[in-house]
Amino acid sequence: MAFDVHERVKGSQEYRTEKQFAAVMEELVQDAERRVGEFRDRFADLDAVARSLLSQPVRRDDLWGNFHAGVAAGLVGNVSEAHQRLSAVLAEDPFADWIRETQRTAQYLLDVADDAAAVRAWASDAVLSCRAKLTLGDAPQVRRGGGGSSSW
Repeated sequence: MAFDVHERVKGSQEYRTEKQFAAVMEELVQDAERRVGEFRDRFADLDAVARSLLSQPVRRDDLWGNFHAGVAAGLVGNVSEAHQRLSAVLAEDPFADWIRETQRTAQYLLDVADDAAAVRAWASDAVLSCRAKLTLGDAPQVRRGGGGSSSW
């Protein structure tokens, strides 16, 4: 399962000389190293992912932000947030086929949001379908904190 997060880290820099560019690149490398640690903490597990995505306000014209937050809310059992975010997806103008398809998925998830097992089954099926289309084979088994295993 993947959720997209887009953040601008730094502005652009003009290339002037090799020395100047090397210093800019070194700063970017150090910043990237720091950010990786921050992302590992911020997205440590599904609960952390949901908290991060749900910390963003519901915004009109943010179909993917609302969709991802709605899915994450559904996966962690936050039914009221799932309803709010998925309803925002349904309120978008369906001017393209991909939006209508996303809205069909959002409607399904909205309909089953109070059934955590159904939301998890949808997510598992979506992951397996995507992996099959990309010829990635079976999903790796991940140990969970409770000692059980899961494929996502």
